[in-house]
Amino acid sequence: MSPVTRETIIAVILAGGYGVRLREVLPDRPKPMALVEGRPFLEWVILYLAAQGIRRFILATGYLGEVVESHFSQRIGTLEISCVRERTPLDTAGGFLNCVAATAPRPPWWIVCNGDSLTVADLGGLFSLATATADAAGAILGVEVADTGRYGRLTVSASGALEGFVEKRSGRGLINTGFYLFRDRFVRSLGRVRRLSFEREVFPAAVRDGTRLQVVVTRGAFLDIGTPDALAQAQNFIVTFLCPLLSDEQAL
Repeated sequence: MSPVTRETIIAVILAGGYGVRLREVLPDRPKPMALVEGRPFLEWVILYLAAQGIRRFILATGYLGEVVESHFSQRIGTLEISCVRERTPLDTAGGFLNCVAATAPRPPWWIVCNGDSLTVADLGGLFSLATATADAAGAILGVEVADTGRYGRLTVSASGALEGFVEKRSGRGLINTGFYLFRDRFVRSLGRVRRLSFEREVFPAAVRDGTRLQVVVTRGAFLDIGTPDALAQAQNFIVTFLCPLLSDEQAL
């Protein structure tokens, strides 16, 4: 089986949520557009993926989508960035499928990630595993944290396959970073565009049906800016973990 060619992957970044917990801090912009070290957080996510070899991006917009669309209307270096807006809330998988429906031709592999969180890690293992595991529909990036209370906890088999997904349970454990790599054939199996959640519907159904989703565990730094306290940590996170790994020239 040939390796994943990163230049052919399309990354769909979910940037359409309401960000209720940050509404007082960010009254006029969606959460992924919070400014961190002079750039929207979403732009840092794009730069990180560009440094990993990804060249094409689709931004799934919704709430205050015009703010995202206006900022990214100009090309960033050699990267191809477009926006697809949902007219009604579609949740995580539905927002992704809305972007897929607007894309032709379709790539053999898709990346899906959140525009309000970032895991700084080398993705080489994720891409290698995807092709080494021929029966896998895709892979989920997981990271171990001291308290899984804000996140979905993953349970994994001895062979590294997803066994379960438990919403927001306290204590140390392996969390879902919201970063996925999917084969297009698996994406096709998800069907039509509709309101649909990866965490509550797609992944539990995959486990029940015996669809193999590999879990790749990384030791990389992770941040989700979904609360005011977490957003306040974003500048130090970017400066400490991301800036040393890339420059604009390297990424673009």
